[in-house]
Amino acid sequence: MGEFQLSAHLAQLNAVHREMDEVYHQTAKALGFSDGAFWILYAVREADGQLTQRELCDRMFMPKQTVNSALKKMEREGVLELRPAENRRGKRVFLGEKGRSLAERTVDALFAAETRALVKKLLTGFSGSAVLDADGLNAAASLMNAGEKLPRPAKGLILTPHPGEMSRLTGLSVEAIQADREGVARRYAAQWNAVVVLKGARTVVAAPDGRVCVNPTGNPGLARGGSGDVLAGMMSALLACGLSAYEAAACAVWLHGAAADRAARQKGEYGMLPQDIFAHLGQMFAENDR
Repeated sequence: MGEFQLSAHLAQLNAVHREMDEVYHQTAKALGFSDGAFWILYAVREADGQLTQRELCDRMFMPKQTVNSALKKMEREGVLELRPAENRRGKRVFLGEKGRSLAERTVDALFAAETRALVKKLLTGFSGSAVLDADGLNAAASLMNAGEKLPRPAKGLILTPHPGEMSRLTGLSVEAIQADREGVARRYAAQWNAVVVLKGARTVVAAPDGRVCVNPTGNPGLARGGSGDVLAGMMSALLACGLSAYEAAACAVWLHGAAADRAARQKGEYGMLPQDIFAHLGQMFAENDR
């Protein structure tokens, strides 16, 4: 990567960080928090009762007096609970009933806003091809529902929704999508000018030019969390090798399913894990002198 390119990418990331700081501030303000109280709530939720009051103070980038003052106020309001710590000095910090409800809403709001900003900023500024997966798809759906265009890089774009994510992206019901998987994937691939990988039993891969293939490999063991991350990584790797978006998606989907079928024969669909795909994938490449 040239010095100019590297500087451009760093400038882009710095711009994203500045935008994120504003997102955090606005989210906290909208919820009636100070920025500090918001991050205390977040830290307590993530720690799940494993931090004492002193340890929490040490982790926050704020004066201890400010943290302790906020903790006392949040305890009075029922947001937090301070309980004696067994075999440790001080008190552990827990979310109160009000705090649990509040944390779910606030953290979800924060990360949804953060992901929207990242997807919009990074995709539109990227000069290559990209894969949009998981929360990136939900962010894209939120942007389009707000009347904005689907963010896209300079080259190819692959979207990897399961039926629920496809429903959020299109406004169609899951039932309507499942009733015409090939038709829906082809229609929106053309509308979005992107490759659509509609996941599920017999995953559909559709290109903007009308090409469609239905994958014959794979099994229910791939429904386990993490399997989709492996697939997204495989697509990204094949894009980096120079394949077109459609070719990268189709090849990755077939290889992913074929390796999973081998894993299922060895460990069973219930016993296989996403990481089991890698060993079988390597074996398949070796068998074909790759």
